[in-house]
This record gives sequence, structure tokens and C-alpha cells, in this order.
Amino acid sequence: MSWKGQGNKTPRVLYALIFIAGISFSLLGSLLPDMSDAFQVSRSRASWLPLAQFSGNFAALMVIGLAIGRARTMLLVAGPLLAAASFSIAMLASFSFPLMASFFVFGASAGVLITLPGMVVSRLAPEDSARSMNVLYAFFSAGVMTAPAASGLFIASGLHYRSCFLLFSGLCVLASLAAFISRPRVPDLGEGFTVSVLRELAGGHTRLFIAVLAMNLCYIGSEAVPNAWIPKYLSDVFPGASPLRSSMVLSFFWMAMTAGRFVCAFLVKKLEAPAAILAGLAVLSVACLLAAPMMEGRLSSEIVFACSGFFFSGMFPIIISFTSRLPERLSGAMFIMVMAAGMMGASIAGKSVGVIADALGFRWGMGLAAGLAAMVLVFIPLLGRAGRAAER
Repeated sequence: MSWKGQGNKTPRVLYALIFIAGISFSLLGSLLPDMSDAFQVSRSRASWLPLAQFSGNFAALMVIGLAIGRARTMLLVAGPLLAAASFSIAMLASFSFPLMASFFVFGASAGVLITLPGMVVSRLAPEDSARSMNVLYAFFSAGVMTAPAASGLFIASGLHYRSCFLLFSGLCVLASLAAFISRPRVPDLGEGFTVSVLRELAGGHTRLFIAVLAMNLCYIGSEAVPNAWIPKYLSDVFPGASPLRSSMVLSFFWMAMTAGRFVCAFLVKKLEAPAAILAGLAVLSVACLLAAPMMEGRLSSEIVFACSGFFFSGMFPIIISFTSRLPERLSGAMFIMVMAAGMMGASIAGKSVGVIADALGFRWGMGLAAGLAAMVLVFIPLLGRAGRAAER
């Protein structure tokens, strides 16, 4: 059956693929305390794991941009690779280069599953892409929220990170089988990283190009700090509570993120001032991310960390929305590069937290998130006329 014959409906298998991508996004953060204890490694050394994962995300986006014509093959191969990487992580017995390599493949395959479904859906029905993307990424959010809660329950019942990665490997196998059986056809996703596209992006849209890339690098870097480190921070700074409690705070963070996106979507439509809303969200995020590590009580720190997700919520969609001013032939490459910049920010931030935590203290390490969120504010004026045009 042709793509058009399917009535431009989102292939249901994409929901399964984006769901496992969501689980992969928060799985390491929720299991980092358990893995650090199992391998008896410092925070600085443990930070190599998020660095490897987000570096894999970045590499995958570069591959997508360079080989966008093979998007369907990448979509079908990513699930089995994610299953194999998860199985390898569960089986490896030492904190070694093979473990780093497994997390790199884990991140790379997950990066494909995070990015390509969104690009496919946006091309299927451009006139209805906002609704379709919201539905698609609701499954992503469900996966992100599921991982910390499920892993916390596993650890509380005596089953550790190896069991979690083995179970996740099985889920990836099931999703991959569903993808091979349904074999969804992928529409033309436009041009990737061709010389002419990159020249036009850098030459004809320089200001917008730099502003959006820089803001997303800072935003995703900031988001990656609580996503990768909240459970480890709470376990180390406030010892004595159950692992389930620490991991559930990460789930609440993502619940707040999901709820906030609906609120922000309403505000953007109602006020028609996305740049101003972005600035307000950044200020509130900075306030929460500065306050949370300074709290002396565990409960107050947990609440503020969870609340920060609500203010994070609308920043990414608004940043991405400024790319809509570009010609359609440039939008695919711009989307990939903006996402890649974000993953670069996440890999740098994920590693930096551990180094800062060991050198200056964990509270300073977590404070990096506030600094990166504040940098988003610095780049908003660079939008200039692009921001004002979008607001109209």
C-alpha cells in the first residue's frame, strides 16, 4: 500500500519505536547510582557514561544528515542495534572501554529513533503536523517517565541495573520485530547536508542559524544535567532514602515537563509572543536550578527539581519553532543540525557535572544546569527580526 493510500496516518509502529527511545533517554540517569556502586567508580569517572551516550546521539544525527536518503534503513536497523547495545551493557562485568563503546552505540541507535519518527510525521501531513507531533512525542514522554519508575521498582525489589538493561533489550527486540513486519515506508525527507544547503544556511540565514543552534546547545545541555544526575545527586547528598524515591523524582521531573508543554502550547497560541515566553521560561528555570542544589532538606530539593521540569517544558519547542522561517528545502538539514547541537551540549554537560562534583562539590556540579539555562537568555536578542517576525 502506498503512503498516500494510508490516508497520511502515522504508522503505529512509530509509536512503539519512539516509546523505547523515550525509555533510553532517562534509563541511564535513573540507574547511574546503581551502576556507580556496582563498579565502585567516582562521579568524575561515572560521567564517562552520559558522555558516551550523548556523543552517540550526536554521531547518529550527523549520519542522518549525511545519508538522509537511507532513512528507512536506519529506522529499521536502529531498534536491533539498541537491543544489542543494551544486552552488551548488561553482560559486561567491568567499567571499561567496551562499556563506553556499548553506551555510544546505545546513544547512536536511540538518536535515530528520537529524530527520524518526528521527521517522518512532519512530512506525512504538514497541515496537521503540530497535532501529530504532539501525539507522537507523547509516547516519547511516556517512555521517559516510565524508565525511572520501573528501574526504581526493580532496584527496590533486589534486581539491579543488569536486569533493567536486559528487560529493555527485550522491549527493543519486540519493537524491532513490529517494525520489520509492518515495514513502514518513509517519505522524502528533503535534502540533508549537501554543500548548497549548508552554504545557504550559513550565508543567507547566518543570524538565525547561529542563534537557534547556540540556544539549543545550551538548553539540551541544561536539561541533560537533571536528566542524567538527579537520582545520583539525591542518593549521594541525602543518603538513607530508597533508590525508588530518588528515581521517582526524575519521573516527576518529566511529568512536569509533559504537563508544561500543554500549558506552553496554549500560551504561545494565546499571546503570540514566543520569544518573550522563552525568556520567561529561561528565567524561571534558572531560578529553580539555582535553588534546588542549595536546599538543605531533601524534600524541598526534590520538589524544586521536579518543578524545574515544568519551566523547561516549552523551551525546546519554541527554540525549534524559529526554524520554520527557513525555506522548506533547508528545514530538514536545519532540524538535524539543531538537534545535533543539543546532543553536543548534553554530552559536554553530562561529563562536566561529574568533574565539577569531584573537584568542587556535587551542588556546584548540578549548578551547571542553571548556568546553561541562563545562556539561552544571552542568545535570544540574536534572533532580532526573526524573533519579532515569529511573534507576529
